Amino acid sequence: MIEIVIFVCILLLLIGLIVYYRSESVPVPVPVYEPVSVHDHNCNNPEHNHNLQAPQVPQEQIKPEFIQSDKHTGSKPGYVFYRSNKYGLGYHLDVAPLPD
Repeated sequence: MIEIVIFVCILLLLIGLIVYYRSESVPVPVPVYEPVSVHDHNCNNPEHNHNLQAPQVPQEQIKPEFIQSDKHTGSKPGYVFYRSNKYGLGYHLDVAPLPD
């Protein structure tokens, strides 16, 4: 009898793991970095640039976060094809995981 209980528990655990790993993943938002100066802004050195600005990315290099598609039409560089709750079925921008 105890063997059957153990078997059922292990079976339920395996089913739970399969369901968990097959559920869709949530895309990780891309962080926005602000420029940081490594020296005192009140210094009088004319070689220091105190007007720091975020680097400008050309418009043609900015990729849309999602491309809607009813079916997989082949791989697209930088995108992963799956269904999400936020956008639905299509190509989602592939985002590298953030380091711990």
